[in-house]
Amino acid sequence: MENSFNSNDPIYEAWEVEDPLGRDRETDLVVTTTRRALCRMAFVAAETAARFEREGIDHDPVAWMMTPRRLFDGESALDACLDRTGFKRAVILHGLSVGLDALPAQIDALMDDDDDFEFDDVEEAFEQSQSPGHRGRMQVIGGEQGSLGVPRFPTPVRHPSRPRDSAQHCAQRAKIAGRAHALSAMKAHP
Repeated sequence: MENSFNSNDPIYEAWEVEDPLGRDRETDLVVTTTRRALCRMAFVAAETAARFEREGIDHDPVAWMMTPRRLFDGESALDACLDRTGFKRAVILHGLSVGLDALPAQIDALMDDDDDFEFDDVEEAFEQSQSPGHRGRMQVIGGEQGSLGVPRFPTPVRHPSRPRDSAQHCAQRAKIAGRAHALSAMKAHP
């Protein structure tokens, strides 16, 4: 996958970048989004730049963010990473250093498909720390401002104990083995 970027590929022909120093125009595309989506895009931009620097990749990270990619079904990372799926694909691509572009199916095979939870452990711990009488790590301080403070005492996070040989554990191990196989196949056939 290291040589997966091909500037002659038709997918990279029709793309345009607005001049960031230019004045906004009435014809500019208006994007309505959430702060969470902006955080996803900022995270991918930072990870892209860090990876290119770390691995000595001679490619502009901003150009990578702005260019349409097969990984994002022909969208640019700038647009696709506002969505959770595009974000996860970019994080996996850069986290595993498997090239500059990939087929979505290759990366999706590595994604976690366990999205049937309401809260993860961190969110649950935060919710617990906000309960009355709990001297938790995260506390709202500053009255109406709603900023977070970190007191000096630790909060124990409870971890549910699961038997190591449970059906859920075995299924998880099989899923991890399948992802490892998919990653090996991707690296063997770029």
